[in-house]
Amino acid sequence: MEQSTNNVENWSALKELLVSSIQKSIEDNLGKSTLNKIECRLMELHHFSVSQSIEEFSKFDGVLREFFGAGATGLESRFIQNNIIKTESLKKGFGNLTVQEQSLAKEFLKPFAENDKKMLLELFSIKQLV
Repeated sequence: MEQSTNNVENWSALKELLVSSIQKSIEDNLGKSTLNKIECRLMELHHFSVSQSIEEFSKFDGVLREFFGAGATGLESRFIQNNIIKTESLKKGFGNLTVQEQSLAKEFLKPFAENDKKMLLELFSIKQLV
């Protein structure tokens, strides 16, 4: 039962990292002013913040489409690809994904309990980012 609780906690932490990373990417791509307008509209329609709407993506998608029409699809791809996953990795397939977000990469490494393995994996991941 304890392992199940740890898995839930790990997934919650990973979800928080993903949501914050996507929100940062949205702000980087659209700017603070546009992000604030989107958040106001989300609050108006759904009583959701941007981070809550990312978790319930259909709400975020609906508001984004109000602002950008069909262009929302390309923006959504950019929010994810440019910040979390290296675009070249997607072109090569999922066998060789490179995680761009350093804090997210570290979170993926946490389950490896042995320090030696963890250190080697961290060195490898840093080498891949360079």
